[in-house]
Amino acid sequence: MRYRAVNSIGPGPWSAINFIAAATVPKAPPQPSVSSVDNTEIILSLGETTDDGGSAIIQYYLYVNEGSDGSAYHEVDTYDGSSLTHTVNVGDVFSGNTISVGNIYTFKFVAENNVGLSLDSNLLQIAIARPPLKPS
Repeated sequence: MRYRAVNSIGPGPWSAINFIAAATVPKAPPQPSVSSVDNTEIILSLGETTDDGGSAIIQYYLYVNEGSDGSAYHEVDTYDGSSLTHTVNVGDVFSGNTISVGNIYTFKFVAENNVGLSLDSNLLQIAIARPPLKPS
């Protein structure tokens, strides 16, 4: 892009050429999926966004709610921001909330570039339960 000023005397000289990066926030990444779950851990598979908005992805964020519908989401601070798998263990604590057996957790995934944050991925709900007892 170049520009110049114009006044009553006439136009001034052209500016040097400048380039503008036309970028937007990234597209939401795909919904997280479950690789494995048992009564001690959840192993999640995470996917990269298909559209970075014209600006390289800086990092991803993984969030989990408090284990009940409508509860607040907290960043999974053990997630490194780039791996495509992540393990959440029973007993992990995020913002004072402990992952525990008997709850249904909702996860979401978000991408960030230099413009800002994507919309949230679709939500993944998963229950952590004890294995059934053996019949007597």
